[in-house]
Amino acid sequence: MTQNREVFLVGDVWLAWLTAIGITGRGSENFLQDAFFNLVSSFDVGTAVEVGAHEATFSREIARRRPDVEVIALEANPEVHRKYLHELKSIKYLNVAAGESETMVVISVPRRLRVREGERSLGATNRIGSIKSLRSGLISEDLWEVQGVRLDSILQQSTAPFALWIDVEGAQMEVIRGGEASLKDCAALYIEMEMRSGWEDAADFSEINESLEAFGMTLIARDAITTNMFNAVYVPKLMLSHPAVKAFIHDACARALTASREAYQ
Repeated sequence: MTQNREVFLVGDVWLAWLTAIGITGRGSENFLQDAFFNLVSSFDVGTAVEVGAHEATFSREIARRRPDVEVIALEANPEVHRKYLHELKSIKYLNVAAGESETMVVISVPRRLRVREGERSLGATNRIGSIKSLRSGLISEDLWEVQGVRLDSILQQSTAPFALWIDVEGAQMEVIRGGEASLKDCAALYIEMEMRSGWEDAADFSEINESLEAFGMTLIARDAITTNMFNAVYVPKLMLSHPAVKAFIHDACARALTASREAYQ
């Protein structure tokens, strides 16, 4: 597939920059999340949607900052949904699996994995449930049948523009294909991706990025959780000159300079 050189420039610059000031791994993830919260808080959005919500970090934060915005969180794992439902009464927190299908779908929640050190056990409410299957290392799993939904159906009666947060363990393209109309009205997107997906029949970064670009979205920032896994922020190309986007970049630069000064004091 043809790659957009600007995307790699943005990605490489952010990666080198974060590494240089010592913000790597989960630290870079927290850095990007905070910047995205500020961006969405500054935008004129009508609805915020978190797909693959787990404890609904994004939804909670936007509900706190922007009580005028409708907040919807989608979580496929029934055990996770049951665990956090009582904490999220002010948020529309649904036990559904976003994708292309509106029939019942099966999700896999890995419970035991084969790792370099031997085996690793995971709890029933771990973060890596998916409609996909892991490429390797799976020893045992819980299987759940869950209602499938299209993002477009969920947002049919909601107010645009939308702010989207997608963390779906290999099912990014299914969510995108089920949310084509929603993406056309998306003001800001935060999405987890892998350069090479660890899930069967799942899209790598290049395919996901190409699809998002077809909707007029452009990558403006990323983190560096690992060398393979990262989160990225996209906005419509038409909004690159928006004051909130400029503020997003300025704020990130300012905080990076502050971190850099503190590191060398």
